[in-house]
Amino acid sequence: MNFANRDGIRWLAGMNALVGMAAVKNAIVQMHDSILLERHRLAIGEASDPDLLSTNFAFLGGAGVGKLTCARIIGEMLCHLEVLPKGHTVAVSSADLAGHYVGQALYNIDKSVEDALGGLLYISGAHAISQETTDALVVRLERHRGEFACILAAPADEMQVFLQANPSLDWRFDTQFIFDNLTADELAQIFRQIAENNEFFVAPDLMGVLKDRLARGDAWAVRNLFKKVRLRTIERVAGLDDEVTGDFVVTHEDIAGA
Repeated sequence: MNFANRDGIRWLAGMNALVGMAAVKNAIVQMHDSILLERHRLAIGEASDPDLLSTNFAFLGGAGVGKLTCARIIGEMLCHLEVLPKGHTVAVSSADLAGHYVGQALYNIDKSVEDALGGLLYISGAHAISQETTDALVVRLERHRGEFACILAAPADEMQVFLQANPSLDWRFDTQFIFDNLTADELAQIFRQIAENNEFFVAPDLMGVLKDRLARGDAWAVRNLFKKVRLRTIERVAGLDDEVTGDFVVTHEDIAGA
């Protein structure tokens, strides 16, 4: 079996680039180290607990806090550790798995699992999946045990209620990652990071303006704001006589008018 991404640089660089989320980052590193330890113990013939190599996780947190990004990083990490042969992520929502006619829900979960084999299946809004889909997922987790990783994601309160109502999932997804809401400072840093990746320069004295603008927002709000600021900046620069050399420089007016 061929394994891609052996050097591990991609997943580690991706994790280090994340703004905030210290607790989640630490949990990912601990998971990485635990897998290495258990595999070493198995290799030398020591007693080991196979459940410690479980690849089913619950992500608890609201929208726009980086859950899917972290899911992709975990998939790449599990590929690097040769737990999974591909490490790709298949992302679906509860709506994607819903059935509108007899047999459709089973088809949807089968298709999603089939696409995720060798990688990771990420289900957002997991608390809203039907009982039929939940039961079907449990069967496929057992049938394809070790062939793919699965992450259920939902707001914390809804996830706890969902897992408690489904004991067959509760013990399978007992490894939980808690995602806190991003602070205004973190959101401003994410905006600056996105801007720099797109060759736009945001001066340090604009960070306060961004924090005020992004207060009570999330990562989706950051991306939407950058799209608008990007257009405003390009339109302004296009009207200048000087030729642009280097990064586009974002101004206070670009942000205020976005």
